[in-house]
Amino acid sequence: MLKFVLVAATVILFLVFSIPVLVWEAYLGKKDPEKRDWQSLHIVQWIFRIILKMAGVHITVKGIENIPKDRAVLYVGNHRSYFDILTGYVTVPTLMGFVAKKEMEKWPLLSNWMKNVHCLFLNRTDMKEGLKTILEGIAR
Repeated sequence: MLKFVLVAATVILFLVFSIPVLVWEAYLGKKDPEKRDWQSLHIVQWIFRIILKMAGVHITVKGIENIPKDRAVLYVGNHRSYFDILTGYVTVPTLMGFVAKKEMEKWPLLSNWMKNVHCLFLNRTDMKEGLKTILEGIAR
C-alpha cells in the first residue's frame, strides 16, 4: 500500500512540477520536433525509472541485441498491468509510442506527455475513427 501511495504521489508531483517543462517542450517542438521527441522521451524514461525503482520492480532484458535499429518494430505487451508501459519505455532503445484508449486524452498534463512521446489515442467505440488511428500508427 505504501509503495502505491509513493508511486501515485510521484506521478502527481511530476505532472504538476513538469508544467514549465511542457511549455518549453511545446516551444521546442515548433522549432525542432525531433529534438523535442528525444528530450521528452528521456524525461519520461527518467521518471519511469524512478517509479519502477520505488515500486521495487527489477527488469531483466534478454535479446535486446536482436531488435533492429534501422526499421520500425511492433511491440505487443500482454498488458497485465500499467507497468508494461513503464518497462516498455525504459527498455526499448528507440522512439516509440503506445496506443491508449481515447479516454486518456482527457487527462490534462498526462495526455500532453503522452502526445510528446507519440502515444495514439484509440476510439474503441467508433470503428472508423479507430481505423484512422491504426493507420496513423502504421504511417508513423
